Amino acid sequence: MTVIGRHLTHLVVLVLAITIPLIGFVPVFLHGNSPKLALSVNNSEAAGPIGSVSITAAGAIVKPEILPSSLPTTHQVRTYVVQNGDTLWDIAAKFGLSVYTLIWANNLENSFNNLTPGQTLLIPPTNGVLVKVSKGETVAQLASKYNISQSTIVDYNLIKDPNNLTPSSYVMIPGAQGPSVNIAPQPTQSYDNSSSSAASGSSSGPVYGYSYSSGGSWPDPFPWGECTWWVAHLRYVPWTGNAWQWYWNAQAYGYPVGQYPEPGAIMVTWESAYGHVAYVVAVYPDGSWLVSEMNYYGFGIVDYRHIYPGQVPLIGFIYNK
Repeated sequence: MTVIGRHLTHLVVLVLAITIPLIGFVPVFLHGNSPKLALSVNNSEAAGPIGSVSITAAGAIVKPEILPSSLPTTHQVRTYVVQNGDTLWDIAAKFGLSVYTLIWANNLENSFNNLTPGQTLLIPPTNGVLVKVSKGETVAQLASKYNISQSTIVDYNLIKDPNNLTPSSYVMIPGAQGPSVNIAPQPTQSYDNSSSSAASGSSSGPVYGYSYSSGGSWPDPFPWGECTWWVAHLRYVPWTGNAWQWYWNAQAYGYPVGQYPEPGAIMVTWESAYGHVAYVVAVYPDGSWLVSEMNYYGFGIVDYRHIYPGQVPLIGFIYNK
């Protein structure tokens, strides 16, 4: 072989050595003018998703965007127009808020039972106090007033300048407590045969056998804000356990139990995974009864509720000894 022939052979080998590794990246044209990438001998249609990435026709590697499974909770204040038949409790449940949050946001302390169809309510984004900023008001002042950290207010409301809030704008104070509001209608202490309030289901109707205590001097071992704390605050409870366990725990302590309400009894139900307890304030002649309870409408919230037989998943009643 001549010198030229040997050089030519070496040149061909060199060209092949450079070219062969690149064959898998040479664009081939299939289906008319649609360019694809031949990534392997057995995959001439390989452009598209590969594992967790995609390959474009031009050879670019694209990582797919991961979309959230649910939209983020809005921090914006909304409005709601009261419909015929709406109650404040209905509206609070619709938006997942406590009744108190709506009362504070709309200055309804003295008119929460008198909603008017067509009335527009402010709907805060979360439980707490919605504040309409006064001129000169600062985050520091709000934090001090509602005993909430400044960082919580700034972070939740995305405030850029804590010292210069826009007058008449709204600032949400999550978890804050507003002025005290008594949302529980007080029952009367005597029964009037001429009244039909009990039959209509009004919790403010007349009752008989009214027995209620504002709280004793005994210790209350249950956590504040729970239904168990409230009942043990009103009546001495020597046992422990979750609400659903009270019916059987009370029997172990020698307390009588049964299936009929009596004033001063403890109602035990399956109204939550942990059960629920309430204090029977009064019993009506039609067999319905009125209870005082905590944490039925929301944590730490006390209310009165008028209950008819069959309305709740009743476990039973615990009577006084």
